[in-house]
Amino acid sequence: MQNEKYTTWPKTLLSIAGLTVVIYLGVGFVLFIIAALLESYGILPDHYSATGFTKYAMLILQFVGEYFFLISLVIATILHRHITQKKIEKISTPLSGENISFRPLSIKDLPRLHKWLLSAHVSKWYDNGRQTFEEIQKKYTPRINGDEPTSCFQILYKDIPIGQIQMYKINDYPDYKQSLSISENAAGIDLFIGEKKYQHRGLGKHIISKFLHDYVFNQLDVECCVIGPEPNNIAAIKAYQKVGFEYLKTITNPDGEKEYIMKLSK
Repeated sequence: MQNEKYTTWPKTLLSIAGLTVVIYLGVGFVLFIIAALLESYGILPDHYSATGFTKYAMLILQFVGEYFFLISLVIATILHRHITQKKIEKISTPLSGENISFRPLSIKDLPRLHKWLLSAHVSKWYDNGRQTFEEIQKKYTPRINGDEPTSCFQILYKDIPIGQIQMYKINDYPDYKQSLSISENAAGIDLFIGEKKYQHRGLGKHIISKFLHDYVFNQLDVECCVIGPEPNNIAAIKAYQKVGFEYLKTITNPDGEKEYIMKLSK
């Protein structure tokens, strides 16, 4: 609430600056009327006129008004930048990886998963954001029931679902294995953070490291793990590099999509 209070200051100062112009014009008109009345009653000295008196008064007022206007703009700009930076710093504050945990995806999670997949920040890099809820049910229900070899999990932060992660053995998907053309017995993982406020908070490397340690290399008999972000997803690529993934090759997967393949040995 305190930040909301302070964000009104730039608008207030800009309003004051604008009001200065109005006052400048209004006072000038009033001064001219007063000077004209004084002249008509012979109060002004002979060497003064109503227009001359008003002219000098207006010059003084203009000088003060212009500087006040400029100072108001400068202060408003500084405050706006300061408040914006504080908001960015608050949003970007790193979160602790110690609060990360996982639980298997369940049927009751599918509405949330569907909402995440439709959101702009997820659909930009993961799937296409056009899936209906029925399509989500058809795709993930067999995985939840163990009828397909991909194991899906919800990513939790302090027990709050914030994203999705899954693992699978590359050998279980022959077409994809052919696209990869790797000889090692490998696992694959995919993930995204669905809750936007948890993005860019330093959680990516902790999520992946913990998932690799607790699940991929602990439960799957594999020599390495691969991950295939979209080539332009620089933020994801940097997060994977921090964990130890290294670039292997760029491929076109069976769905016709480009993948920037990265590998991490066990």
